[in-house]
Amino acid sequence: LQSRTPRKPKRSDAGDLLHAVYLPHVDLYRTDSFAADKLAHVAPQYAARIVRDFYELPARIEALLRVQQRT
Repeated sequence: LQSRTPRKPKRSDAGDLLHAVYLPHVDLYRTDSFAADKLAHVAPQYAARIVRDFYELPARIEALLRVQQRT
């Protein structure tokens, strides 16, 4: 799989892979750009839940809460 952030695999990628099992069960999933690219490719149905930028996370949480408050 190609990545927007090409690099050699790291030891920590194994942990990212293990944590990815939660993706279908959460509203938002924060991971690094490398793992985000891979997950969006293999599980496109969950791509909208993936947050690749730590600084984007607060805004994504607030937006999700606003949507949930309307329902």
